[in-house]
Amino acid sequence: MSSIKKAFLSPSNIFSPSFFWLWNEKLDFKTLKQQIDDMHAHGIRALCPHPFPKGFRPGSMPSAMEPDYLTPGFFDCIAKVMDYAKSLGMHVWLYDEGGWPSGGACGKIIAEDKERFSRRSLVLNEKGEVVEFRPDYHPEYAAPYPSVIEPGVTELFIRLTHEQYRKAIGSHFGKTTLMTFTDEPNMDACINGKRLCWCSDFAEEFEKRKGYDIRPFLKRLIQTKYPGESLQRIRIDYFDVRADLSLERYMLPIREWCHANGMLSSGHLDNENQPSGNTRSGYGHILRSLRAFDVPGIDVIWRQLFPGKEKIKYVQEGARDIEVNNFNPAFPKYASSAAHQNGGKYVLSESLAVYGNGTSPLEIKWVLDYQLARGVNLFVLSAYSMHVKGSNMGAPGMHFGPQHPYWEFMQPIFTYLERMGSMMAQGKPDIDIAVLYDVRSIWAGGKDAQKAIKLHHYIAERLLSSYCDFDYVDDNQLADAAITKDNRLRIGKMKYKAVVIPASKWLKAEAKSKLEHFSRQGGLVCYAPSDRSGWGEYLGELVRIEDNMATFAFCCGYPRPFPKNQLELEKELKKWSGEEYALLSTPANLRVTKRVTNTHSIYFFVNQEMYTVDTWLRFKEEAHVSYCDFETGQFIPLAESRQAFQWRFSPAGSALFLVGKPLSVHKRSVALPFTFNTKTILTIADNWTLQMRRKHYVGKESLVVEDTPDAPVMPTSLGDWRPMLGDEFSGSAFYRNCFRSQAAFDGWLDLGKVHNCAKVIFNGKQLPLKFFGPHIYPVHVRRGNNKLEIIVANSLLNATAPDHVQDYIEKHFPPESPYKKRLLAFSHDDQSSGLFGPVTIRR
Repeated sequence: MSSIKKAFLSPSNIFSPSFFWLWNEKLDFKTLKQQIDDMHAHGIRALCPHPFPKGFRPGSMPSAMEPDYLTPGFFDCIAKVMDYAKSLGMHVWLYDEGGWPSGGACGKIIAEDKERFSRRSLVLNEKGEVVEFRPDYHPEYAAPYPSVIEPGVTELFIRLTHEQYRKAIGSHFGKTTLMTFTDEPNMDACINGKRLCWCSDFAEEFEKRKGYDIRPFLKRLIQTKYPGESLQRIRIDYFDVRADLSLERYMLPIREWCHANGMLSSGHLDNENQPSGNTRSGYGHILRSLRAFDVPGIDVIWRQLFPGKEKIKYVQEGARDIEVNNFNPAFPKYASSAAHQNGGKYVLSESLAVYGNGTSPLEIKWVLDYQLARGVNLFVLSAYSMHVKGSNMGAPGMHFGPQHPYWEFMQPIFTYLERMGSMMAQGKPDIDIAVLYDVRSIWAGGKDAQKAIKLHHYIAERLLSSYCDFDYVDDNQLADAAITKDNRLRIGKMKYKAVVIPASKWLKAEAKSKLEHFSRQGGLVCYAPSDRSGWGEYLGELVRIEDNMATFAFCCGYPRPFPKNQLELEKELKKWSGEEYALLSTPANLRVTKRVTNTHSIYFFVNQEMYTVDTWLRFKEEAHVSYCDFETGQFIPLAESRQAFQWRFSPAGSALFLVGKPLSVHKRSVALPFTFNTKTILTIADNWTLQMRRKHYVGKESLVVEDTPDAPVMPTSLGDWRPMLGDEFSGSAFYRNCFRSQAAFDGWLDLGKVHNCAKVIFNGKQLPLKFFGPHIYPVHVRRGNNKLEIIVANSLLNATAPDHVQDYIEKHFPPESPYKKRLLAFSHDDQSSGLFGPVTIRR
């Protein structure tokens, strides 16, 4: 079996999505084993035990975990879980903290030496004097957290956590567990006009690295919101040192320990989705910190990514586009850029925490696809809890596991993520463009930072919407880059043909010099103006250079009649000066990424619209095109060399195409449902019945799941079931129908609109399980009577969102969740439920 075929059909268990498995209850191995079996039976081949000690957040997220964190009894449970996971062939992430953020050992670092290891910052007192401020710790509310840039903190953290894990389960290192997961390690925040992050030897380290004393400037650094140029230079130096201390005193020691113990370091930082986090959050320099991971990652939480939110909006002001929202369209690429330049194959995402129980299957897929198209290929999802009772019934926002009606339907998305993640790790990324992440302007602050952030978002959106993939680089990398004999800029393991430089007065002189040399050698350097004007010429050059898809023919906002057949397509192509195009479509929010192996090109397309998009596709390679069907594992031939073909992307749909030597000769007996070649033969509109099957609800102390075999069977029409089953009903129900056909034939059963999941039994045979749409299934229709049974499940939101339910949880199970306000904002999600149809059979 070829390596590509094996990667798709039999992915490594490292690509299996896992869940943050929240250990918030007594660690009884019988219960732990049952939950492992439950996840494994649903297609999960990876675990991420997430300790929730009683001392983590007793004042807002109470836990009943015992034995306590880092005790012999705790490690005995960890060892048993590891041994059992190994017997099932599962991979286990080694989460390195009790709660989060990583680095404090759930308060044990501060308990060791509060005076030495406490976080500290500089503020101005009432007299306007610079003084050191230390937080008041309240362990009755949350575990005290140290300063990870204070000398000795990380060494103690490793000794208390990592080394104890090594003693307990070291035989599994590099085998059952391949990597650690460090979660949001951070320094104290810098708040413009209020305070600066500090540590005991910061002044000495600053002078050693920058050659001057920072102390005379501290007052101005603290109090000035809009600094002048001279102070901006000092700000840049300050943040540069702060970033290096975070790197050297936390990130690198963790990685060194991992390498010494046969493992990889992985994890994510805090607030990495916003460029302002380079000053306000705890990592200092996002790219520098991410490159210190073997497996860099991101966190997608509280709907940072969500359908309808993904577009930067502009209004016209004269000849300029003015941004009116601050969405970051490309932040997953921070981690994937770091991985590409490191030569790593894995990119991690912690996803879906605080997304709300009403998030639909299609919305879940949209969020995960958005990241896959930007280089992510490993997912840790949030969350699967040991128990969901008391105040936990209202948090963390999405209860994966038996408590959620979705759970029995979810195996297909786990298979999907395994196969897509595995394919997105094959070969190398085919990326020719580097974009400068202008962190120095962000460090400089004031209007320079504001302009830099807006331009950062604008450049990313324009490139991605033009099908130009790219990596982010910083000016230290540019300064150190080598120019190859074929006139490319080599940065780490990547080589770029073009570099996009946002307008900035803070670019390092060494980087400017290297770019000038690169340009003289024939490289393309595009200087993006601060007012975003003149982009047409730049984009044209970048599109011609970005040859991983050739280019696009119909850009957003340039509608033309959609070619109905091959002849019309060829006529349209001739209008474009003989250029060869990979993608022809009506205006749409499509995204694509590409990887190249020794034998094949791999294209992954994502439709970011929640409506159907029709396209013509033609790839530049002189090779066959196959569709990789994640459900069946087949490689379905679509087109001969350089032959165009039609493709229909369903709402939030995706497609993986393999270009190269065909890997199989599968022939389909009926047309793919994603093409244009089917028509409706039967519409099943009448004679439906509805019967409640299982209900999920908030009980006196916990979420309850209850089968309802004696529920009445009721005649119904297709549409929202709430008038019949109740507004607060969460769970699943049977739809049944018996219909007649005049002839026997093979075709496609199309359920139309489903809220939210469906399982189909057709003439006594269960059809392939689907979690997300389109709900289209291959069927053999009998002549005469045919029996159709559809199990439909809605979300848990209907049961948990009502005000009286939230009031009950708040009254009987204090304290209030810290995420309640965010989750209440999501309680207005669509709660319509049931089978809407139309239900048709096509061929």
